Amino acid sequence: MSDKESPPDPGVTKPKKTKAAKVAGLAATILWVLGFLLTCLLPPRSTFVWLGDALLLIGFWPLLWIWRPGWPWLVFGVLNTAIGCLLAIAPYLPETNFTHEMIVVRNHLRDSHSALTWMFIGIISAVVGLVRMICHLCQWIAKRSKQSRATTDGASTEH
Repeated sequence: MSDKESPPDPGVTKPKKTKAAKVAGLAATILWVLGFLLTCLLPPRSTFVWLGDALLLIGFWPLLWIWRPGWPWLVFGVLNTAIGCLLAIAPYLPETNFTHEMIVVRNHLRDSHSALTWMFIGIISAVVGLVRMICHLCQWIAKRSKQSRATTDGASTEH
């Protein structure tokens, strides 16, 4: 053992991954591999060019699902929708604003990535995030009101 390595602390245990986390990780990995394969195999301007991006983006959903808060869904959705809007706008910008290399990248983005896919998945993700946040807020309010009722009931019975 080198000087920099310390022996593992016997009192500290590593948290074990739950079955849900393992399944989510496996599902995300499968979706990402399929998405990358399709992105590489499908020719530009193919009818199914949207499928690679869709699988890559949907690959994040299992990981987001097992994470309880809704705000990561909302952030993911808003950012993907913004990327979709940029993908939709980029082909209409005049070429005089770009260098040759930037034009090549712009044409690749136009031909190999579907703006609507990014926007649809972004909007769906944002809606899921909002719904989860609202549900968690309602649960929190119900819990707080139940606690305050229990506290006030307990205080009123003692008098």
